[in-house]
Amino acid sequence: MAPIAEAMPKLSSKLQAAGEQRFTNDLPEPVGCLYAAYVLIPRARAVLVGYDLAAAREMPGFVDVVSAEDIPGKNTCEMTKAQLLLVPKGEASQFAGSPCLVVLADSTKHAEAAARAVELHLELPQEAPVLSIEACVERQQEADDGKRDMDSPVVKKKAKTVVRGNAAKALEESAHRVQGKVACDGQKAFYMEPPCALVTPGEDSTLTVWGSYQVPSWAHAEVAATSGLPKHKILMNATHIGGGFGGKLTKPLHAVCAASVAALKTRRPVRFHVNRNVDTVVCAGRHPMSFEYDVGFDAAGKLSAVQAVIHADAGLGDACSGFSLMIATQNMEQIYGIPHLDIEGIMCTTDKPGNTAVRGPGEPQAALFIETIIEHVAAELGKDSQEVREANIFTSPADMAAVAADPTSPEVEKYSAMLSVDAKDCAGRDFKNFPALGIWTSLKEKTDYAKRAAATAAFNQEHRFRKRGLAMTPVKYAVGARNQQATVCLYTDGTCLISCDGTEIGQGLHTKVIQYASYYLSQLVPGCAVPLKDIRVGPNGTDKIAHGSITGGSTTSEGVCEAVRDAIGKLKENLQPTREKLEASGKEITLVGLLGAASGSAELQASGKNHNALDYHCFGAALSEVEIDVMTGEVVILSTSIMYDCGKSLNPTIDLGQAEGAFMMGVGFYLRERLIQDSVTGKLATDGTWEYKIPCAQDVPLKFDVEFFPRAFTEGGISSSKASGEPPLVLASSVFAAVKQAIRAGRKEFGTGDGNFRLDAPCTPRDIALAVGAAMDCR
Repeated sequence: MAPIAEAMPKLSSKLQAAGEQRFTNDLPEPVGCLYAAYVLIPRARAVLVGYDLAAAREMPGFVDVVSAEDIPGKNTCEMTKAQLLLVPKGEASQFAGSPCLVVLADSTKHAEAAARAVELHLELPQEAPVLSIEACVERQQEADDGKRDMDSPVVKKKAKTVVRGNAAKALEESAHRVQGKVACDGQKAFYMEPPCALVTPGEDSTLTVWGSYQVPSWAHAEVAATSGLPKHKILMNATHIGGGFGGKLTKPLHAVCAASVAALKTRRPVRFHVNRNVDTVVCAGRHPMSFEYDVGFDAAGKLSAVQAVIHADAGLGDACSGFSLMIATQNMEQIYGIPHLDIEGIMCTTDKPGNTAVRGPGEPQAALFIETIIEHVAAELGKDSQEVREANIFTSPADMAAVAADPTSPEVEKYSAMLSVDAKDCAGRDFKNFPALGIWTSLKEKTDYAKRAAATAAFNQEHRFRKRGLAMTPVKYAVGARNQQATVCLYTDGTCLISCDGTEIGQGLHTKVIQYASYYLSQLVPGCAVPLKDIRVGPNGTDKIAHGSITGGSTTSEGVCEAVRDAIGKLKENLQPTREKLEASGKEITLVGLLGAASGSAELQASGKNHNALDYHCFGAALSEVEIDVMTGEVVILSTSIMYDCGKSLNPTIDLGQAEGAFMMGVGFYLRERLIQDSVTGKLATDGTWEYKIPCAQDVPLKFDVEFFPRAFTEGGISSSKASGEPPLVLASSVFAAVKQAIRAGRKEFGTGDGNFRLDAPCTPRDIALAVGAAMDCR
């Protein structure tokens, strides 16, 4: 049978390895093509008084400039009114790096050089920009107290407060109680391919647009709004995208909007390839957040109540900002049983680009918050954090043995501390299944946790300047499959072309869809299998799918697969009359013969939709062991073992790669990727690969195991599968927790104390060394 759920590499992997995969910037230049570059205002809140183009006009290849006055429609570009496409004369920049002009030239090199030659006349602000949650809250308080005039509040948006039980009362009645605070920085999506666009004007004021965006329908709406053209005059296309991670939902739309305005003004094709430094400045990322908590618990470390406030830095705000904060409030509990919860989410606006949904929006922040609480409780009671975690995962220590006896059985769910509190999660979502306990015990047994923990303790006793930490953390991750759409075309030679609303961003969507299509097409004529090579997924475009759903949330592949199955089902119905005639004639039926006979009477194309818009939870656990140098703070991840709930994977090879990549992006969030702004100008100092450090080869665990939990998602899902692209990212919290354990061992060694201490994310080598305090002790 055709290879649905078979492990195989991406079908485009050889093209990518050979450099033959076509991305937007690889498309041939049309005749007369111009190239674009931004002129950026280098300071936040600076008023654009004017500009001098004299020097730019003398630069080689200079052709023209586009300003806000040239925009025929709305001067916005990101699905909200928050961020301007171009700052007009007389208005202030929204952040350091706000674009105010687009320079057009005969090459990208010449356009960027001419853009640098433009002289801006600015009126500088009297006050420093607001760049942090703390500064935002302080200014809002001053305004509330009547000490400051403010046009609009900067602390104004609240996510839905998550409430379960009566946290205030439970806190008062708790045997033990601690308060604390932790914070985390943002994170850039940092995809391989920066935003780019190629826009060609046509007859009757039409535009053909190619761009690197995750959602063609959103790009379609924004180009229509900016250009002032109706949608039927704009054709949006998307070929393979060089990574997205959520950063190409709304943030790259400025590139296609700017190029479209330039093409309309000049009546010439325009290519805009935003360079890495400009993209890092203009396109924001994950939300920085802070978390203040008040926690009640008993002598065993079992949590009774959590009352907390989450502040999120939205920058200017983004269409996905509220969603990210909502997720952080709703998913903080993970798989821990907390009877009383009161989590309030508050959004802050700052003088930075609007932050957005980056891979796993709100999720790694939520994991940081709850694992900080677990570590704090353990330190307060003098217990091992593993013991405290398990006190809140299982109904009792004795029940762990019952789970370990048969970890894949649905019966073990009755031992969940979380389900004993409520059959739903704190957001009110039902559980289709709950394999978390079996995953936890299976991983613990597989990795020989007790022996590893003893070895780590022995190592720390024997070594003064190197310390190790071992930690195990869980993930519970809610996802939802949406109403994806697809069109399937059959040709009389037996081949197939699929168009869909899902964008291939490196996640293997096309491969899974072709596998799925092969399976169902092979059922049109029994015995006539349709091989993978005879099926192709073409570029998606608004002439094929008028208004598709989004690519994101880790469920696009499965949703498109279901849409393809639906479309093939309709094709089978279309072909049935012809098939009955052929059967009556007694002739042997082949797929090519059936399609040839039907070509004059039946439609050989059909559209399908995923009608199975289901919600479900993914689960997993990871055990990580790290070693730190207490003097330099450098970290080596010695090993990571992941047990992940993927249901019945649609393609285990792809899903394993997704899990590994997600985990490493989480390592970047927790250990590496720090954003630094100039406090006076607001300029982002970490705007490129020299300054902004994503994980590299040395950050990959020396021993890295990923295993799928052997329990199919028979309770639901598309072909019993589950998502893989985002949930494993959260499991990098195990590395952060292990680093904290290693720091605690170092603090004990050097007399800093082994009690609780605050550790924010990312904890870079400098942060680790300062937290240990060894260098100060050894002066």
